Amino acid sequence: MAADSLTGGQPWIKVAGMGRPKRAADGGLIYHVLNRANARMTIFEKPEDFAAFEGVLEEAVERTKTRLLAYCVMSTHVIWSCGRGRTASCRGLPDG
Repeated sequence: MAADSLTGGQPWIKVAGMGRPKRAADGGLIYHVLNRANARMTIFEKPEDFAAFEGVLEEAVERTKTRLLAYCVMSTHVIWSCGRGRTASCRGLPDG
């Protein structure tokens, strides 16, 4: 998504990331991840929306060498379990 689409084309609006401390990435663990929209709004409306998310998830898994154990994509949220050997991590995956 281009920054212009986030700022409505206004160059003076700065889009800042959400600040929070880095999460622990202890090795050998399995992580349960939940990602949902605010106010339980619909994220995925059409089959193409689900397919697009699955494509992004597949790319992230390959890029980070994360083991995706299971996932479930619903219209209002996504849940998955992942890990990565001795350095288990879900870094780089969509963050919820």
